[in-house]
Amino acid sequence: MKSNSSVKRSRFFTHFFTYLFMIVLSIIIIYPILITVSTAFKSGNVTAFSLSLNSDWTLANFQRLFSETLYGKWYVNTLIIATFTMIVQVTIITLAGYTYSRYRFVGRNSSLKLFLIVQMVPTMAALTAFYVMALLLNALDQPWFLTLIYIGG
Repeated sequence: MKSNSSVKRSRFFTHFFTYLFMIVLSIIIIYPILITVSTAFKSGNVTAFSLSLNSDWTLANFQRLFSETLYGKWYVNTLIIATFTMIVQVTIITLAGYTYSRYRFVGRNSSLKLFLIVQMVPTMAALTAFYVMALLLNALDQPWFLTLIYIGG
């Protein structure tokens, strides 16, 4: 049986390395966020990946974003496409999941394996095929085509 001091020492090292790991992960996650935020508030051209907090901070980048671009329209379009995609995907996946969990039918196992294999292929691998398909359908700048790709993905 282990002595009380060895249990305490073991617990100390477990806690120490757990907290050390969490601190390192926090730094890895927070550092790029700090770079992004500091770069957004700097004026002029800035060097990538530099975190200098001693330069002048300004809102000019945000003023230019909202006045010289169609950012508001882009944001609303993104919200519409994401919401519609989410609703359709959740509906389809819920119905399919219910069907696969409740019913036994011919081809059930084969189709489940096919779904698993298709999920292993990243969507980016089909980017050229999506582009050609959009070109053939005259849908390069159409939100419905993007929504269909997201739903299918």
